[in-house]
Amino acid sequence: MIGIGFDNASVNTGVRAGLGALLIAGSTGGMVDDALPELFVLGCTSHSLALVASHASKRLPEGLEPMLRDLINYVANSPKRIVELKEIQQFAELKVHWMLQISNTRWLSMEQAISRVLEQWNALVMFFTNHGLGDAAGDKSSRNKAAKILSYMKEPLTKAYFHFLAFMLNKINCLNLEFQSTDTRIHKLLSSSKATMKSIMKSFIKTDIFENDDAFDVPMISGCFKDISDISFGPNTKIHLLKYKDVIPLNDLK
Repeated sequence: MIGIGFDNASVNTGVRAGLGALLIAGSTGGMVDDALPELFVLGCTSHSLALVASHASKRLPEGLEPMLRDLINYVANSPKRIVELKEIQQFAELKVHWMLQISNTRWLSMEQAISRVLEQWNALVMFFTNHGLGDAAGDKSSRNKAAKILSYMKEPLTKAYFHFLAFMLNKINCLNLEFQSTDTRIHKLLSSSKATMKSIMKSFIKTDIFENDDAFDVPMISGCFKDISDISFGPNTKIHLLKYKDVIPLNDLK
């Protein structure tokens, strides 16, 4: 046996008692006759990418993900509200699209959910205005929840963060799709990962840093970072920030 691949559950990938570690040490209780010190252990690439994205997103304001889930659930869990949103979409001459749920086990599904919310932003603002400030919500609890979602949506930074997440998650999802192919892709794991890392890092690392350094070797020190005004947050984020440049100081993005 020269290699083994499995999901990232600790029973498989644990550094001490995981199956991979036991195979390498020869402590499998008779599963294999000898230790396999050269065994190559590969966890689930897709799961690893989701963990990386999820962990990185913790640097963003804590309320973004709960707000997104509340927004989607508020609409999607009620047939009546789905119809109401559809009527608003038709009135606003937008595509009639449902909100997309975020999977609890597939964090990268957030890109599609965010993109759909951004697509329907104006219709959703009208919808939550009716429910949060008007009589459409009915009971007080629903009205308060709708009003809270509306307040988030009216904050310019919220939409900026959503545009930024859609921009970055698209890069990671493109890499993720590379390894969901029915063809063998393991030989491309390193080069594709480096290319994606380099693409992301070029958004905030000075260009000349990459002339001599591998993407994995770029030092994360202050002298390597671009000035906040030169950082690329994605084209749609840039357009939004320029639109609200008088109300979103650059220091708020640090």
